[in-house]
Amino acid sequence: MSGEIFYIHVDARGCHGEVRLNDAPVLGLSLDFPVHAFPTISEWVVDGENLLSVHVEDSDESARLHVALCEAKIGDVPEPGNELELAVIEWPPTPTPTEPEVELPLPALPPVLSATGVAVQPWGEWGWQRSPPFADDASTITDVVAWVRDLHAALAAGQIDVLLAHSPTKYRELALAYEMSEAELEERLTRTWAHLSALPGWELAPFNEAELELRVRCDGQLVEPCTAAGEPVIRQARAINNERWSLPLFLARTNWEYTAGQLTIMR
Repeated sequence: MSGEIFYIHVDARGCHGEVRLNDAPVLGLSLDFPVHAFPTISEWVVDGENLLSVHVEDSDESARLHVALCEAKIGDVPEPGNELELAVIEWPPTPTPTEPEVELPLPALPPVLSATGVAVQPWGEWGWQRSPPFADDASTITDVVAWVRDLHAALAAGQIDVLLAHSPTKYRELALAYEMSEAELEERLTRTWAHLSALPGWELAPFNEAELELRVRCDGQLVEPCTAAGEPVIRQARAINNERWSLPLFLARTNWEYTAGQLTIMR
């Protein structure tokens, strides 16, 4: 066991957008409140060069960003300022020592900020890195929509086993990255599902094909089905006790020849 863990340190305010690693969305940013978060993202880290990016949809004059890809050991809590940062995005940019100290108005926050960093991880190539890319054609879209519709129908009928059956690579790789067993990860989901479905008034949000978006991620090797508003297609219909469960899905192809029925949940 390696003990490595990778996470992203995010301090942000004054902007609405999305933090991504290798084009996989890992955290949303809001204009309405500052964000201070440390999501673990080992399953998105590749061995070698990694692309960290912030995709900005809106911002105001208070916009400030510090987004860093960091490495630590499982169980460690690095002191502020002592983190091992592999890639850093900063806004406003830190002036270089050679620049004159003159107060100038800040330019507008760019729509995309990015930085690259090299990581050495012991888990090898992830399944999504080897997946056939999705074609942008009507046949592929029809196949993916049908697959998502069938999965949603199974979950709406309470068949959590169908979700697990479509996720073998996901749980195998998460278990590897976080030093857990596949059985433990699957049990967590099963236990959560049992708790949620027992709540009075709980139901899955209905499947609405007119609202469905298939967002292509990771150089076309993954597709994220979500609503036009960016919500996961698998989500709780209404909040209960001010909480609302959702499950983002990242789908990959398993066959180079065709897509129909040949999909898996990779993350």
